[in-house]
Amino acid sequence: NPFADYQPSRQALVHRLKQTLLNLSLRLRESYVLQGASEAGMARTIAENVGPLRASAAALLDLRGDRAGSPKQALQKIVESLPGDNWSELLARLSMAREKRALPQGEVGDTFMRLQELTSHLRAEAEKLA
Repeated sequence: NPFADYQPSRQALVHRLKQTLLNLSLRLRESYVLQGASEAGMARTIAENVGPLRASAAALLDLRGDRAGSPKQALQKIVESLPGDNWSELLARLSMAREKRALPQGEVGDTFMRLQELTSHLRAEAEKLA
């Protein structure tokens, strides 16, 4: 395998993380516009985007020289350093959406907006990487 020993540069990894988070943010916005007030559709979108967000959190920690046991724990670790509160409540909702592909009536809109906010925080943290 000619790529067995290939190691991407830190700069390439940072660029890829920034690109991934930007794409995630754009997909969330697009989904919101296309689905409107459909709670079922928004819940599916939340569920589908939790994995990439967790993977991005793990990549961010790795680029900072830190680690977590899993991508889920990486997101938890990053959330603990964010300003504001109710982040742990959001993480619980994200896990519920991922596992059940649904959220309780009336929580979808707020969860969707908070997911957008969390994605923006991760993008800002990625921008700080050199």
